[in-house]
Amino acid sequence: MLLLEDGQARATIVTGSSPSAAEAAAAQELQTYLWKLATAGGQAAEKLPIVSEAAAPPGTVIYVGRSAAVTRLGVSVDDLETAHSFTIETVGDSLVLCGKGDLGTEYAVYTFLERYCGVRWLWPGETGECIPTRRTIEIGPICDREDPDFTLRVLGSMAPLPEGTPEPLWKKRNKIQAVSGYVPGHNWAKLVPPDKYGPTNPEYFALVNGSREQDWNAYDGQHGYQLCTTNPDVVRISIDYVRRFFDEHPDADIYSIDANDGAGWCECANCEALDTGKVRTIPSSGGAEDGSEARPIITDRIYTFVNEIAAAVKETHPDKYVLHLAYSDYIEPPERVRPLDNVVVQITLNCECHYDLAYKEDQWRLIRAWSQVTPNLMLYEYFNHTWKLQLPRAIHHSVGASIPYYRQCGARFFSAQASDDFGNEGLTLYLAAKLLWDSSLDVDELVADYCEYAFAEGAAFGRQYFARLEALWDAALAELGPRWGGNPHVYLTMLTPETVAELKGYLTEALRLAQSAAQERIRFFLDGWQFYEAEVTAFRHLRDLAEHGIITYPVGAPSWRGKVSDLAALDMPEADARRRIAATIRAWEERDRAAERLDGRFIIDVVRMRAWNCMDWRFHPVAHLQRALQS
Repeated sequence: MLLLEDGQARATIVTGSSPSAAEAAAAQELQTYLWKLATAGGQAAEKLPIVSEAAAPPGTVIYVGRSAAVTRLGVSVDDLETAHSFTIETVGDSLVLCGKGDLGTEYAVYTFLERYCGVRWLWPGETGECIPTRRTIEIGPICDREDPDFTLRVLGSMAPLPEGTPEPLWKKRNKIQAVSGYVPGHNWAKLVPPDKYGPTNPEYFALVNGSREQDWNAYDGQHGYQLCTTNPDVVRISIDYVRRFFDEHPDADIYSIDANDGAGWCECANCEALDTGKVRTIPSSGGAEDGSEARPIITDRIYTFVNEIAAAVKETHPDKYVLHLAYSDYIEPPERVRPLDNVVVQITLNCECHYDLAYKEDQWRLIRAWSQVTPNLMLYEYFNHTWKLQLPRAIHHSVGASIPYYRQCGARFFSAQASDDFGNEGLTLYLAAKLLWDSSLDVDELVADYCEYAFAEGAAFGRQYFARLEALWDAALAELGPRWGGNPHVYLTMLTPETVAELKGYLTEALRLAQSAAQERIRFFLDGWQFYEAEVTAFRHLRDLAEHGIITYPVGAPSWRGKVSDLAALDMPEADARRRIAATIRAWEERDRAAERLDGRFIIDVVRMRAWNCMDWRFHPVAHLQRALQS
């Protein structure tokens, strides 16, 4: 079937008589990218015309979306599993690109362009768009009917985008849901707001050390202010809130009723009676050498509360789900209760640390155990952290092993904490997108394909670059232990002056060999190193202050909380301390300038970095250090 011949249109794109906005957009994307393929070498080409089915001419036709004409061809999508599922198939002189829902049709178009035309979208923006020169496009018989391995595929972030900021099309083009019916969050303070109920009804909140009193206006949006989950009024208020939410948001399918982050669980007799009395021993956050702590397992009390809400919601909203994490002190499965069938259990796992085999096996034990408790299993992965440095790493073999294993254990829903940091996390996000759709894909083949498109003639050096990044990450975790995953100290261990020079050397060699558009893609990575080196330098200055006692920052802590020592009381001249502080300020200001130079380029996520830096419990030090110099 000939679609293009030496840049001349040999087919017509046809939509239904009343296409949806998504179907019309998909047809437009198909037309645009077939034209881009024909003109990539600089020659002129025709665009395939787009018409409705009533005006379809004889000859070769590409049907986009559902239509009476597609039905007459005998093509049906009714047996496909999800609204994201699609078919790509040829019937006579017709090619059908059709989804069970609108997203499925869009995914059919993008999959056709990728699989049969050689287009790739490696990261958002023009440099991540790989379009080979294809003056002639001819296809043979096709029958691809696809359902996703994970019905929910979300790569998002804890830090929300500013209002009006669009999600990049990269997600849709790689079959990641930019928008879903899943509403995440630590939401107990939305169910029962502390500032509203605390002053009048402190009994709604956790009894801790004999008291329920707190500063009812100090909630930070995420931490503390846990509920007394056995209080019947708390249950009633929570049910009313979730029912009202679904009434007001009919497009939402899953609402998280997850506990607030942090600890502070209720110690009243009714709540504690639901616990098994067992504990979970975990290493301290400062690393295993600092000892470990035993934490009570409270999963049974948590899911007793969850089930009460879920049962009531099912009466009024039988097609909706409530979600709760398996996390923190409730990461172990319950022993006495089972989540109801409209409860989604979202287990938090961390494949970045699976290079430690004992840690990986414990995490995989947890998912196996939860899979025996519920069929509604959702994964929450950490492809980035709000408190980690924005520096490059590669964890592709861990991602390549973990996502298929999650699927094997019955998980069908997946979300990951992720940002638009495609210079340092882009390979991870690309691989995750591919594997979440089809977990049988071979990760080494995916990495090779990514490097062939990203680095072209320099692909061998691209593969060396990512292999070395992965080896450095593996070695750092072997030295420090899995509790350090994402911790700033891991990156300082990895990125010495010697390894930085080595990594940049692979990119420089790839750039020397590459031609034309691939050079811009390689510069995408090299430009990131201007920021990465500034970030490493700035953080090493901060560590220098800690080593000299100028600030309080334990090596194992994930973030700095802004405490500066009394400079006059140090075992060093105050002038020397001030000199070191001034040098640290300059280094962090240069780091910030380097970030601003990358704004909008998707190399690092500058928007979210700004949001995180402004939170006073993050590690950005300039304001604190400037106050210290002025004192």
